Amino acid sequence: MRRLAIVIGIVVLAFVAGYIVGFWPERRGRMAAERDLMRVEMELQTADSRSRAAGLLGLLLTVEDSVSAQNYGLARGYAARLFEAASVEQNSPVEPLREAIKSIVARRNDVTVALAMADPAIAPVLRDLEHTLRRALGYPMPTSA
Repeated sequence: MRRLAIVIGIVVLAFVAGYIVGFWPERRGRMAAERDLMRVEMELQTADSRSRAAGLLGLLLTVEDSVSAQNYGLARGYAARLFEAASVEQNSPVEPLREAIKSIVARRNDVTVALAMADPAIAPVLRDLEHTLRRALGYPMPTSA
């Protein structure tokens, strides 16, 4: 009887040891994979935020082009789209982008009123917003002619 208990104890101990030997390496690998996944998800969020901010820059440039062509009606339409998109994006996970987008949203009333009045003096304000967004995105600044 005692011998049977020893054999059962050894078998149980072998199963427990086998489980532990197989469990720990797998757990360690899973934890490393989860850390990598979190890092990649953060990189994806950053890239996605930068992509949407680049879209805002495109809209802003279109507003600037419309103002320089003195097509204020078209500029108002693009500005409305710009400010709508910027208000959605102002909680960007990327700090420089968040601040640049908030500065765009803060100028909404000034730009809207100036475009409604067909005031060409809004062009430097739009250019400043463009430069702020370019810097936040890390894009090169245009050279002055």
